[in-house]
Amino acid sequence: MPSVSFLLVDIKYMLPSYVAGSGYNEHDENLVADANNDIVVVVIQYRLGIFGFLSGNEVVEGGGALNAGLPLNVNGSSVCVQISKFGGDPSKVTIWGASAGAGSVLQHVIANGGNTQPPLFRAAMTSSTFLPSQYYYNDTIPETIYQTVVNGTGCNTSATPFACLRNVSADLLEQMNNYTNTNALYGVFTTVPMVDGKLIVEPPISTLVRGNVNGEILLAVTNSDEGALFVNTSALYPAADYIHNLFPLLPMGDVQKIAEAYANYTIAPGEVVPESRNVTQAIGIHGRMWAFNKAGKRAWKGLFAIPPGYHGGDVPYYFTSVGPPIDNPSLIASFSQSFISTAISLDPNNHLDSSDITPQWNTWV
Repeated sequence: MPSVSFLLVDIKYMLPSYVAGSGYNEHDENLVADANNDIVVVVIQYRLGIFGFLSGNEVVEGGGALNAGLPLNVNGSSVCVQISKFGGDPSKVTIWGASAGAGSVLQHVIANGGNTQPPLFRAAMTSSTFLPSQYYYNDTIPETIYQTVVNGTGCNTSATPFACLRNVSADLLEQMNNYTNTNALYGVFTTVPMVDGKLIVEPPISTLVRGNVNGEILLAVTNSDEGALFVNTSALYPAADYIHNLFPLLPMGDVQKIAEAYANYTIAPGEVVPESRNVTQAIGIHGRMWAFNKAGKRAWKGLFAIPPGYHGGDVPYYFTSVGPPIDNPSLIASFSQSFISTAISLDPNNHLDSSDITPQWNTWV
């Protein structure tokens, strides 16, 4: 009987963000094998686009659910509680995701002001965290997106637009889902979690800075050049302009500070981004690590720098049957065991196979 429950929120790492993709074709059996059959893996599908992340005053007034696409928000929490039916232990749940999956993990780390009761998980793991600008549900940008959907479906002529949307065909809504996301700035997606005042009570960084977090530990891994796949390499724009487009509500003084901080940032040669082009990273994970320490909890930070180090480049090293680009058995065993050890023993250093060659994971200070 497995002794640990491993709730794999999502590990799809390609660009569709909260818009498209699923975990149905991932090789979850690799994780079970790495754990000597001592874990249960559950995959929750949630990349719903406007079906799960449409926001605005009319959504609330019409009885709609905000952040319905967050996997533990609605039905996912019952999976955590009832996971014993699959042979797992509901007191030993780990949530893990990559890209938007990691962003979802982060949302649940700070959910309910960092005090979800009863607790749904004990460990959180993030890979290539996608954390875009997160607005209040009724801010100008979410309202603009909502109105675009209403107009595109013809519901703008209805006296009750949101009720009208409920009767629109799924095919037409999917067309609007694609339209609103593909017409955004390259690498930016419009249907993302919002501050709803209930589950997500405030911008995540505000909760993290106070050290209010769910879970006992956090293991976070980022790749060395996360931003490379999210930049339009044919567009030439000053760094300040790009940052302003990414974070339109950020004061220009802060925009300039970020631009100056990344003035000399370059990436290694690769197939996607020329070596000479500056790539602006979005948001680092330093604040999240500090927040866990401030809460008196443990956190580990890893930088995956095997070239080219792009977004999601670490994923094949957990799901080894896919075929990692660098076939180094010692590295592969050590890296995958660090993740499994975090789920089983809450420590990435406590490998099932003590002969694994690995650098020591030091807690983030």
